[in-house]
Amino acid sequence: PEELRLLAEGLDAISAVERMGLLGHQWAIVRAGRAKIDAFLDLAMAFGEERDPEVLMTLRTPLSFTRRQIAAPLGSEMEAALMGRIVEEFGDAFATLGWDPAKGEDDPIKLRRAALLALVGEVAESEPVLRAAMERCRAYLVDRHSLEPNLADSVVSLAAHQGDASLFERFLEAAKTAGTPQERRRFLMALGEFRAPDLVKRALSLSLTDTVGTQDVAILLSRMLGNRAAGEQTWNVIKRRWAALCRRMPPMLITRPIEATPHLGSRAARRDVASFFRANPVPTGARAVRQALEKFDLNLEIQARAAPALRRWLTQGTGGKHETSPKP
Repeated sequence: PEELRLLAEGLDAISAVERMGLLGHQWAIVRAGRAKIDAFLDLAMAFGEERDPEVLMTLRTPLSFTRRQIAAPLGSEMEAALMGRIVEEFGDAFATLGWDPAKGEDDPIKLRRAALLALVGEVAESEPVLRAAMERCRAYLVDRHSLEPNLADSVVSLAAHQGDASLFERFLEAAKTAGTPQERRRFLMALGEFRAPDLVKRALSLSLTDTVGTQDVAILLSRMLGNRAAGEQTWNVIKRRWAALCRRMPPMLITRPIEATPHLGSRAARRDVASFFRANPVPTGARAVRQALEKFDLNLEIQARAAPALRRWLTQGTGGKHETSPKP
């Protein structure tokens, strides 16, 4: 712990690759049960002034996992506290960069802005950032040149999280009239990010039509299993319409939604997934099913093991340095 603290205080003395390795390895040993999550979070929160975009992106998966799989089961107050800590540490850096690139700005800065948006917008859901993302998305729908390209995926996804039926229709139309395959997929996959139950139902219905190409069905379903507001509804539709969905998904992609089932999170969901694929074996997906069930077990184990330490870290703070409410 003391060596880790010293490393966190001397990040400028090690290279970007070493900083990525430090974060990645520390998270791996937390997952393995050989380090405490509070020590990892202390380390993660030391990266608020990090300038390398790849290092910042290394934080996205562990912080997102911690929020969804460990903090959320502790209740909305603990989840909000974690989100607030993330905004507290990374929000100023994003605000300093702003949404719009400066004239002559180089690519690393643009990518850093996108990485910070992923942290404070997608992981921490800062309210001011969400509001601004919606405004930016509405402008982007009118003029594709109004938004820095590296921000487009995040902005469209963040708008979908808050979106209503009108925005859903605009995304659907944008996908149909898109000028490039990348743009079409951006709007089409974002249909799976909406959270209103009726719009989740609509997106699931579209997955069984030609509106969603066969090459995109598995990816859309995977995104929807990862959408906490849509996961259970998506899994129920997958079970009910499995035969029809299998006819629409290429054999090489049929494992994608299987691999995404651990997002469902609960022990009951794990039993249900195991039971369903025992009754409906997938010749090309047997390994994916075993891996998914193993991931369920690993996630549930770390949830039980790390929850008390996370609660202490969030309620006690680290020397009074952090606040628990998001700041604009």
